Amino acid sequence: MWGARIGLVELARTGVLAFVLFLGYYGLLFAVYALFHVDYRFLFMGVRVFQPEMLVLLGMYAPFLLVFFLSNSLRVNGAMRVEGEPEWKSLLVAGLANSAGLLLIVIVQYVTFALTGRVYWTEGGST
Repeated sequence: MWGARIGLVELARTGVLAFVLFLGYYGLLFAVYALFHVDYRFLFMGVRVFQPEMLVLLGMYAPFLLVFFLSNSLRVNGAMRVEGEPEWKSLLVAGLANSAGLLLIVIVQYVTFALTGRVYWTEGGST
């Protein structure tokens, strides 16, 4: 019912996909930074060139993020499974539902910045 079963082959494919996305994302970021020296932190809060010392933080945060993303995935996949509905439609609704909150944060920050010259949330390093 929850859609939580995954075979070893699918799990391996998921891991490889995550690794390829990670390498592709940071590879593109390195290339753009090397060619143009552009710092994307003005556009999106968490985008900057990878720093190896951040691997220590990854070790600290990964267990908590694993619990969060696993529970979020089970919640979304469980709630979006409707009998008779095409899989693509369920995936689209789940993707939009997961992205809406983050998009709202970005909209609030930049609309406030455009109107006042300051971002809405100033604590936590997002200034």
